[in-house]
Formats: sequence, structure tokens, C-alpha cells
Amino acid sequence: MIVFLLGTASTLRAATVTAMWDPNTESDLAGYKLSYGLQSGVYTTTIDVGNVTSWPLTLTDGLRYYFAVQAYNTSGAISPFSAEVFADIGPPTIASLSPTSGSVGTPVTITGTIFDPIQGASTVTFNGTVATPTSWSATSIVVPVPTGATTGNVVVTVAGVASNAVTFTVMAGPSITSRAPTSGPVGTPVTITGTNFGAA
Repeated sequence: MIVFLLGTASTLRAATVTAMWDPNTESDLAGYKLSYGLQSGVYTTTIDVGNVTSWPLTLTDGLRYYFAVQAYNTSGAISPFSAEVFADIGPPTIASLSPTSGSVGTPVTITGTIFDPIQGASTVTFNGTVATPTSWSATSIVVPVPTGATTGNVVVTVAGVASNAVTFTVMAGPSITSRAPTSGPVGTPVTITGTNFGAA
């Protein structure tokens, strides 16, 4: 069970949350309404919780929810919404990698959910090797394959919580072993021999 205080910015990761808020001190207070939804400022569910200052909710895993509370009095007058907070339900999740293989330096797009809008202290690793993303959003990350990476799992870690692992194959880059001839006039055919040049 994770608890958050409405009016304080919060990023949480759980399937069950308990909303808690500071009590209204007016003498004619009658109760509170708790509202939430999947977009900031757009609340698709409102619950009249009565005159209590906490309420448990079981929410769908893998989504971000936004919450706010209103107080109402015995005359039916209702207050403006409280400050909004949000909760990320569940761990970050990788849906796909594109491409699924490549050499060091290849840009890889990681698509998924709950990556957070900005990177902050979050990380991406390729089989344990930390990478440096060039683009980061809540649902998409672009990151080059880091030097030293080997074939294995790509993992996104947000707020200390690791995502599912998705396999990425690290391919050796092109390597030249010889060229012949090593000199000649303009137009001279040169044969370059090596490995990992790719298909014709």
C-alpha cells in the first residue's frame, strides 16, 4: 500500500494507492470528492467519499493517473480542486525495440510506458552496460548502443524500479583486414577485404 498526500507532487509505483489529504477546518464541512483520470486536469471518475481524509483505490497497472480533491459544505457549496498529484501504477514497461540488433553506435528506439517525461536519474542498460540516451519521453527513448555492450537484455530503470528485459543483439562493426592495391592512379579498382560489411 502506497500513500500520497494531495497537494504534494508525487510519483508512485503500485497497483493500490491510498489517497490522503489535509482536513478542511471549516465548521460546516460535510465531506470531500476525490477525482482522478488519465490526463492532467481531466478527471473521468469522481467519488463522494464523505467526511474522511483518506480513500483506498485499486487501479490498472501500467498507467499514470492524476488526482485532485474538493471539499463541500452542508449547503452543497463545493471548493475548487486541490493541487493535482499523479501516480504511476506499476513498473516501467518496454513494449518493443527498433531495431532489435545493431553495432555500437546504432540508434535504438525503445517504446513502452511509464518511462517518466524527463530522464532525470533514470537509466538504460544493454546487458549491464549503461547507455546515454539522446531523447527521452514517458513512452519513447532513443539511445545509441554503448561502447562495450554485448548481446543481452535491454532494461530501463526509473526511480530505482527496473522494467522488463528485452533482448538486443549487438553485432560486430565492419573491420578492414586488407586492401589491394595499396596505391594507384585515379580510377584504379581497389579490393577491400574484411568482415561485417553487410549484404550487397
